[in-house]
Amino acid sequence: MTEANRVGKNLRVLEASDRPVITAVSWGDVRRLSRLQMLYQYHLKEASREGGSLESLDLADEVMNKIQAEISKRIVYMPRDWLVEEAPEELDFRNDPNAIEWVRADKFEKLVALVAGQEAASEAKKS
Repeated sequence: MTEANRVGKNLRVLEASDRPVITAVSWGDVRRLSRLQMLYQYHLKEASREGGSLESLDLADEVMNKIQAEISKRIVYMPRDWLVEEAPEELDFRNDPNAIEWVRADKFEKLVALVAGQEAASEAKKS
């Protein structure tokens, strides 16, 4: 099989997938993402407290940007139906963390779970 045929076949397999395809995720990646998620929740709680500051909200935004970057760099393929209708045809998730903002809100948590390895763990428990 030539390289072009192999690449073409792999692209067809990806396009047939009904969920995102991500790169392998290490334990360190999962740990880093988990810590970022906890830090994000902490800053949101701080901001919502009586007398909470906008600084905490700004810090939460900074942490969310880091979460998006961690997730984005793992995305190899994103099904079109996981994106909002207005999303551009060409999105480069791995090089543009802001591309993740085109993911539908109802799919974002599933994407986080997929990258964090939670979905794989859930599937393993079922079998």
